[in-house]
Amino acid sequence: EIFAPGIISTPMNAAKIAFSPGGKEILFRLMNHDHSFMTLVHMEQKKGIWGKPEVAPFSGQYPDGEPFYSPDGSRLFFTSNRPLNGQTMKKDFDIWAVQRKPTGWGIPENLGLVINSDRNEVDPAVSKNGTLYFTSNRDGGRGNSDIYQSDLINGQYSRPENLGDGINTPF
Repeated sequence: EIFAPGIISTPMNAAKIAFSPGGKEILFRLMNHDHSFMTLVHMEQKKGIWGKPEVAPFSGQYPDGEPFYSPDGSRLFFTSNRPLNGQTMKKDFDIWAVQRKPTGWGIPENLGLVINSDRNEVDPAVSKNGTLYFTSNRDGGRGNSDIYQSDLINGQYSRPENLGDGINTPF
């Protein structure tokens, strides 16, 4: 069954939907067909009714995609090629995170060079213990989109490890 026809499922390319842990909030990537526009759209459910879709308050200026809520809903991970430190937009996509504040979402932060490389890091997912999983086409992998794991230790991510031949293939 199509979810939210005419609201989410429209002629634009809506994909990579993320439901909050309570299921009352969603974020999804909205992109036009020539990929010249990509943003994260947010919707909330109140009293059983989904509100109007709106560009997430931290998105809309740069290409953002692949949202993923932390298991407790306190953080949202996503990918973007937004500039670092006011520079020009990156040529590759990095993983970013934004903290939920009492008044809404905070300011997105790049996860830094321990996680991000000069290649694409996309499709983040986070486990209950904070382990970050993502795909990347970074050097040293088996294929174009290997899966990596980075453990959260004392609030810091460890160097990502390729999950190896049992998971990744040249294809």
